[in-house]
Amino acid sequence: MKQYLKYLFLISSGAVIAIVAWKLYNHGTRELNGSLSSRSPDATVSRLQLTGLHLVQYDGDQVRWQMNAAQASHQADDSIIVRHPDLTIRRAHDDEFSVAACDGRVEQATRAMSFMGAVHVSDERGNLLLTDQLSFDPERNMLHTQSHFVLEGSKVRLSGVGLQLNPDNRSMSVLKQVRMVVPKGWKNLV
Repeated sequence: MKQYLKYLFLISSGAVIAIVAWKLYNHGTRELNGSLSSRSPDATVSRLQLTGLHLVQYDGDQVRWQMNAAQASHQADDSIIVRHPDLTIRRAHDDEFSVAACDGRVEQATRAMSFMGAVHVSDERGNLLLTDQLSFDPERNMLHTQSHFVLEGSKVRLSGVGLQLNPDNRSMSVLKQVRMVVPKGWKNLV
């Protein structure tokens, strides 16, 4: 009789443990499924928080451009808002352009970038472009703005409204209100 009681006690305690484990497992699964099904797909995406962003585009085995941002936030419209973005564009001759700004936006489908707030563009020759808004089209490898800008180089200061800049061939188009100041030594430029 003692042996039957021993087996009965072991079976009943095993059954209690199994029932508690089953209840805990099903309750946790049901709670998880309920919280996921009550959210819309857009609500899940809009809450996604990135800690940083690093994008690179290659041309063969060479880096064509790369963009880094310490903070990034994915938006519901399939874009990414970045804080303190830093874009580096490499030219064919190993020259680099660097774009830095307070804020930016990256369109995920096209990788087109917009920079806002104290935008600084510099190159290895010491030229500096200042504007409030600048866009980068990675498909054409073009920088452009419709805002007022100032370009300061070692021998010239150029300002205007609206600019298109192609880093590959160093071509530039100023759309309106062009003003160029050449300090001294202007004969050396001609």
